Amino acid sequence: HTFRLVKLCATNEQVRWLMRSLVSMEHQDWDGTLDSIRELGGKAAQDWLQNKQSSGFVFEGICWQKSFIPRAIWEAGDSNSNLINIGTVHRDATREGAQCTLLEG
Repeated sequence: HTFRLVKLCATNEQVRWLMRSLVSMEHQDWDGTLDSIRELGGKAAQDWLQNKQSSGFVFEGICWQKSFIPRAIWEAGDSNSNLINIGTVHRDATREGAQCTLLEG
């Protein structure tokens, strides 16, 4: 999902590469990369960055270094991105969980 949205962002390939580099265990220059995206990417990249920063969870979800999840747990999951399985699980959880109370969820 993240890579698809980066690909669709109306900016140049150098900036899209910087955006994709944020998906990592640890990033060597996180703040510098955000600054470069902001400076080199134009309005589209600035909007992309603002959207990710304002969500409050995107960066924590794509970079272990930004999360509070223990590294062993982060690394325990599958490292592939089988979109068919992910989509099916997401759909099933949404369908089954829609009728649950907050406590049941």
